[in-house]
Amino acid sequence: MSILHLVPVVTSTTTLVLANDQRLFLRIFLRKEVEPNAKHVLTPYWKIMIDTVVPFVVAPLLGTIGSIGAILYTTPEEVLRTNGAYSWYVAGMAFAAGHFLFVPSILPKIRGLQNGEPTSTLREWMHIHMIRSLTVDLFALVACMVATTRTLST
Repeated sequence: MSILHLVPVVTSTTTLVLANDQRLFLRIFLRKEVEPNAKHVLTPYWKIMIDTVVPFVVAPLLGTIGSIGAILYTTPEEVLRTNGAYSWYVAGMAFAAGHFLFVPSILPKIRGLQNGEPTSTLREWMHIHMIRSLTVDLFALVACMVATTRTLST
């Protein structure tokens, strides 16, 4: 098998690491000693951050989806089914794509933060962010790891 089979593991790991970084850095604004002044920082922060970060969030997700698509296209299906990797790759692709299903619930929070809404909006964003990270992002990584392990172990 080729190095292509490692790409979904790398890209889905990147997605999860970025999600964790966002959680670590943004929760600082919710600390008691920071929160009263957070609005003055959060509004410009989100205006700049969203334009800067979105490509770095979207790229690994598309990398996961695209590399799995390439694997499914270039690797004989019977090989993937024989070693039990096929359904794991499909699941990994579906979970990576599932990240985008959270956009409608997250986008209003981002707009609110960009327009100076209080830290309660950040709390709401972080809640949705954690649910997304611990479901679709984590499950995508697990599925990709299982699929890759099963593929490379044959």
